[in-house]
Amino acid sequence: MNENVKTAAYVAVAALFGLVGWWTLPGTQNVSEDQKVGQPLFPKFDDTAKAASLEITWYDEPLSLVKSFKVAKVGGKWVVPSHNNYPADAEQQLRDSAKSLFDLRRLHVASEVAEDHELFGVVEPPQDQGGTTKKGIGKLISLQDEQGNDLVRMVVGKEVDKNPGQRFVRIAESGGNLTDQVYVAKIELDKLPTEFGKWIERDLLQLNPNDIAQLNLKDYSIIRTRNQFGTENRVQLKMDSTVSWNTLEGSWNLDRFQLYDDRQRPHDAPLGEGEELAKTKLDDLKNALDDLKIESVDRKPEGLGADLTLDEKLTGNQGAMESLAEHGFFAGPRGGKLELFSRNGEVIADCKDGVRYILRFGDVASVDGAALDKLNRYLLVTAQVAEELLPPPVLEPEPAGPATTEPAKDAPEKPATGASGGDCQEQAADQDDAAQDAKAPPTKAKAAGKAPAGAKPTVPAAPKTEAAPDPAQARRELIKKENERKLKEHEDKKRKAQGRVAELNARFAQWYYVISEDTYKKIHLGRSDIIQEGATAKDSGFGIDAFRKLESDGLKKSPPPSTGGGGFGGFSPPPGAP
Repeated sequence: MNENVKTAAYVAVAALFGLVGWWTLPGTQNVSEDQKVGQPLFPKFDDTAKAASLEITWYDEPLSLVKSFKVAKVGGKWVVPSHNNYPADAEQQLRDSAKSLFDLRRLHVASEVAEDHELFGVVEPPQDQGGTTKKGIGKLISLQDEQGNDLVRMVVGKEVDKNPGQRFVRIAESGGNLTDQVYVAKIELDKLPTEFGKWIERDLLQLNPNDIAQLNLKDYSIIRTRNQFGTENRVQLKMDSTVSWNTLEGSWNLDRFQLYDDRQRPHDAPLGEGEELAKTKLDDLKNALDDLKIESVDRKPEGLGADLTLDEKLTGNQGAMESLAEHGFFAGPRGGKLELFSRNGEVIADCKDGVRYILRFGDVASVDGAALDKLNRYLLVTAQVAEELLPPPVLEPEPAGPATTEPAKDAPEKPATGASGGDCQEQAADQDDAAQDAKAPPTKAKAAGKAPAGAKPTVPAAPKTEAAPDPAQARRELIKKENERKLKEHEDKKRKAQGRVAELNARFAQWYYVISEDTYKKIHLGRSDIIQEGATAKDSGFGIDAFRKLESDGLKKSPPPSTGGGGFGGFSPPPGAP
């Protein structure tokens, strides 16, 4: 080897060692992806309290649509912006979601090249609503603070084979852009649902079915008619019934039952012979009220109060009235004032605590994401205090106390017996003598405790006698305390009911609710649903089979009486009716 070659080799080796030395200088070291394993994916997300919004975006391939779901803090409270800022009041869901994104760590490095994104299902969803030919699109999850800065931003892809709970992810680092690197992290996607119902308190009424004391079923419908002045909505009344629950007997009682003929005239229609209340149907109704779940919501128009009474502001608001009509609710007269009616009647449930729930059923509703064969229905709910369930207590009369005598007021002071003008002078003289005696030294008689000569003898005071105890006083005190307890208990119950009603109406005030059609059918009952043939009707000859046998034997069917159970409402056709 000549000198030139040797020199060149030494220079090359020196340069190589110099490069290695530079690479290892503090502050200039590049961390490889393998060295990042075990480190947090999002070190800035060090406190769950920083989270102010969560958005999940994905691509619906069958519909070729980009969809998103978001919950955010508005005014310090979590809401669902896609549903008119309905409260996201499922507190456990919020806690679980924040926990699932906190302290995520890199478990492995799966890839560092973009060509593998489709394979691992971490392709970012398209930003527009048009279709795409891309495959392997994942879910984009973005968690931001109040200033809109990303705390978490990543695309979650497929699950890792043979490692349940572990998924492939791409993350956004500085600048918010997603990197090409694909990591493996343990993520619970079931804690990040995109269904509205998972983020809210779905239990609409929040009542205990065992607390229901009374049900009022109002079966009517709204008929839209046309006349020379245009179109109008006419209320077609069918049934108005009240049933109450007897806790001791475990049975339903029919308190009131009215049916309406085709001229809208009410008639009392008590149970006929061989008829009874359908306990199973009424029990199902009671349980359905407990199981009434929110499927979706829509915001009510301004001017419609929490108690659903109509005011001039609302009736004069064309947009608000159209909104009500679109959901199946209409204004109409009742009892001399304008009230809100619904397309498919009402159910009123009174509870033992004095809280009344009024449910009005509107038109059929659609819900995004619901199956095409699954029907839903609009519902308006309000609460009132059921005063009749909180009657004033019956107080026991208190026994009269002993008669008391009081001295006459402003009576002149009576002088001593035999007193006169001369006596007054003598009394004054006696007082002077007493004063002189007080100044003089005590005499032997006084020192010995003897009364001086001429002194009047002292009469000892009579011993005080206590009044005899009143035997009725203890009884009066006991009754008084018991009456006070009853009054306080009544006031507490009433105050509690008023507070509960205010709390419920604050929740119900702004919303049309959407409920399942199946649940609606269990709650909205007509006469044929709540009245059935009794168990002994067949044996006594009043059953349906017995009636059909008589009819087949040639018995002519006569018009039903006005209080019977045949025809619509069991009424005979009114005079002049076709």
